[in-house]
Amino acid sequence: MTDPPGDHVAEPTRLRPEDRPDFDATLRPAMSSAGIGEAPLAGPTGPTAVRVRKRALDAADEITAVTTREYAAHLALRVAARRRPTGPSTSRGTLLPALAVLTPVVGTVSAAALLVLGYSLTHSSSPTP
Repeated sequence: MTDPPGDHVAEPTRLRPEDRPDFDATLRPAMSSAGIGEAPLAGPTGPTAVRVRKRALDAADEITAVTTREYAAHLALRVAARRRPTGPSTSRGTLLPALAVLTPVVGTVSAAALLVLGYSLTHSSSPTP
């Protein structure tokens, strides 16, 4: 079976478009971490966090080129997750938990129905004075 286009993980040198939101989500906590959080505010022109963030987003491809090995591992994990088999083998073993949840409910409903039936039969068959 051949890989779909774009699923090769040989040497990623550019950040893929589908990974840009993840890059942005990773950049947010990094920018607010203890060591970096105060530095942009101490700049001579005031708050520069927006400019630093914009420069990091603009340099995403260069950052990816420096972290080629880590990004390739990320892509390999994504491809492996896509290839994970789905179907009957993943749904095996779901009968027992469903049975464990449904048994008390069905037992309670049937006990209540039998009590109501027994009570009504008792009153219907007793002679009235």
